[in-house]
Parts: sequence; C-alpha cells; structure tokens
Amino acid sequence: MPGSSHASAALRTRLAQALGLRQLPVAVWDELVRRGWLEDMNAESAGFEALCDEAEATLAAFESYAQATHRWAAGLDAVLSPVPSTAEAQPGEGMEPFAAGHESTLSEAEGERAWAVSVYLAACAATDPAVRALRAVPFPSEPLSEAEAYGFIQSPATARLPRWRFLEEQLPLVHHATLVRDDLQRGADDFKVSSTLHLEPPGVEVEWHTWTREARAGFTTRVEYPGQDGWRHIVVAQEDSVLGEVGALSQTLAHRYQWQPAQATWFLLTGVTPMVPVLTASTSIAEDRQHGSHRLTVTAAAWISAGTVAQLYQHLQRQALGHPRLRPVGPRTLALVHFVAAHLDDAQTLGPSSRLLEEWNRRYPEWRIADRRRLHRDLMRAVRSVCFEYPSRPEVGQAPRAAPPG
Repeated sequence: MPGSSHASAALRTRLAQALGLRQLPVAVWDELVRRGWLEDMNAESAGFEALCDEAEATLAAFESYAQATHRWAAGLDAVLSPVPSTAEAQPGEGMEPFAAGHESTLSEAEGERAWAVSVYLAACAATDPAVRALRAVPFPSEPLSEAEAYGFIQSPATARLPRWRFLEEQLPLVHHATLVRDDLQRGADDFKVSSTLHLEPPGVEVEWHTWTREARAGFTTRVEYPGQDGWRHIVVAQEDSVLGEVGALSQTLAHRYQWQPAQATWFLLTGVTPMVPVLTASTSIAEDRQHGSHRLTVTAAAWISAGTVAQLYQHLQRQALGHPRLRPVGPRTLALVHFVAAHLDDAQTLGPSSRLLEEWNRRYPEWRIADRRRLHRDLMRAVRSVCFEYPSRPEVGQAPRAAPPG
C-alpha cells in the first residue's frame, strides 16, 4: 500500500478522476488493496495505467454483480454518479433506473456506513461453521474466480453428484467439461433416471441414478446466482449434490443477513462481499376493469435519512405516474366519482343519462352541467383520473359504462 494516508488519499483521488468518478467506491478500493495492487504504488508510479485498468474491471464486476442480484447497490450508489460532461450519461446495460440515475442516491456518509456494515456481516458469515465446512475440501484453498464459479454452477456434475463422490473419485470441482448421457427405465410405478457423466479432465465416467418421483417430491434445490448477462439466474440441483449444498446454505445466509440468495451464493463461491440492502424499492401494479393502481414500497434501514428516502420515493413516483408533479384532485372531481358509485347497477353500468343529468344538477347546483353529453364525458374522465393511475395510458382503464347520450 502507499506509505501514508496522504499518499493513499492522493492515489484514490487520481484513480477516481481517471475513471470519471466523483469518488472511487470503497468496495473497489478495498478489493484492490486485498489483491495487492496498491503495494508500493503512488499517483506517479509507472504502473498507474495498469492499476486504472484493474480498477475499471473491478468496478464493472461490482456493477454487474449489483445488477444481477436486483438490489440497489447501497455502497456504490453513493459514488457512481459520473463527472458531468457534455454528453449525457447513459445507464449501463441492465442497470436498474435508481442505480443509473441521479434522482435519488445515498449520501456519501450513508454509502460508507452501508459498506462498513456489509464488510462486517461478510466477516461474520465467513466464520460460520457451516460456511467453513462447505469451503473445506474438495474446494480449492482460495475463493473461486468468476469464471470458475460460473463453471462450478453450470456443471451437470456438481448439480448431480454429492461431495463424497468428488472426494472418493478425486474429481475436480472446477476446470472440467461434463458430457451427460441420460437413460430412463420404467419401474413398477416410476421412472429411474440413470446418467453417465463423462468428466474431462480427468477423463473418467461416473454413474448416477435417481427416481423421477424424488424430483417431484422436492428432493431438489433451487440455486440462485448472478448471471453474466446482468440478471438473476436459477439452476436446479439434487438436494444432496455439492451444488445443492451451496444452494441450501445460501438460503440460510440470505435469511440471516438479509442478503439475496444470489448474493449469498456468490459470496460462498468467490468471497465477494454482498451489499447489505439498506435501501430497497419495489413497484407493483394492480389493474382490472374497475381500477388500476401502482403500489410503491420503499424499505430503508432506520439510519437512512428521511431526505434520501423521499428522493427515492419521488423518483419511483415519477416513473409510475408518468409526470413530474402531482396535482391534487378537486372536490368536483371527487363528487363525480361518488356520483358514479351511487348509481351503478348490478351490471356495473349507469342509468339513462337524462335522469342522471337531472339528479346531478339537483344535488350539485354549484357545479351545474348543461347537457347529457358533457355529463357523460365528465363522469368518465373523473373515474379515470381518480381510480386509474395511468394518465399517460388512458387505454388501460375502462370506466363504468353510461347510457349513451342522445
């Protein structure tokens, strides 16, 4: 590492500027330190260009990881806003809108605290006896690389064979290709699945058997992991397979540390610190013929400031409603909706518009309507604006039918 805190700060600042960032994320800096990139390095070193390349690759890996697990990357969001330039910044491929935009981000202090919590919880998880046992033989002594982790997850052998088979037959967990030949044999009341797995290297064939009843009865485990395409992926493994062990433990860790299962899987295999979800958001839509609405859910750690939560909520609100500013609904519009509700029949239609017009003008003389056509228009418009939250998509909602004006 650089010899002094001043030198470290200068190097980190220059590195951030070289990458077009306001500040280098703590997660990226710590990862560079862990891998020994900052030994005897300073802002003027000849190897600075190589350090920039490594930092850029590390940053891209953290971004991809955050995207793939579908979380707001709390430690990254605080510092990922690019330095302003003449060209408008474009969101990265697969990036969630919150992570790519500037409308709502954690403050620098909040981002630093989120990363500190993440590092601490990862350290706690690493000392868990179940994690230590899983990472023991036949796993390599060092965490898997990204390529090795994907090879492990996507191997038919690891999804079928238990740990003891790899030990007993000295099969490699990674760096092997697997060819599978399946054969179905009908039993008395079920099918037996016999598989021949050819692993190269070491060039051996392994027999494996199961019954289809076992798969249907739940003797399998869903293993979630962050895909290379920026999305969460799921593979199914036998419950007693070595990959099934990883999947089961990732579910336990996800529940214990409030991670996502895909984050926990990646932590178990590669040692990458999962970002604790200190600020998350989701949007749900409910719509049918009678109504359509968005529901926005923001979940925040208790120490996240109200201002940060409000900024995120307002950003989601603009996305959901399609306009930047909310206008209050006036009393006349609300009266029109109540009027529709009071006059719906069993078929959810309104009566003759001549009778409706007469009753409206009698009940609301201050909002008198001159003709039936305008009443019909105002009733339908009021229901759409209040009960259907799609001002930019009016075709989604279908307000109750009224008798045509005539």
